[in-house]
Amino acid sequence: MFVIAKNPIYQAHRWFKNGDHPNDKCEMFIDDDGKPFQGEGHVIRYYRHPNVSGVGVCECGNTFHDHGFIDSNQCLSGTNLVCPGDWVLMNENGLYFAVSNEEFEDQFVITTVEGTDLKRDRELPDGGCRG
Repeated sequence: MFVIAKNPIYQAHRWFKNGDHPNDKCEMFIDDDGKPFQGEGHVIRYYRHPNVSGVGVCECGNTFHDHGFIDSNQCLSGTNLVCPGDWVLMNENGLYFAVSNEEFEDQFVITTVEGTDLKRDRELPDGGCRG
């Protein structure tokens, strides 16, 4: 048996650094030296873990200081590490998850349909098949 998901359309944004996601709404702060700095995002937060050194290198080749994470209350499946270059997708319930660029290119097709209602089934704009 083959099945097609009822809600296969997601909003997707590629993430490279803090503040890249349009829903991050990062605030600017002033440090003790009077220098402005950008706070962490509301969707993709700074990745910090007590057992992982920020200068350690992830399998993606970047240090963990360059990573983000999606908090468990906003994530489709627990806390989700976000590597620079990952795609962050939001489902119809407003929950987020990240996939690598390779996974994204393998599993998703970008569409130009704007204003798509994520709660309804949709045909692909060209009538094609979902791969």
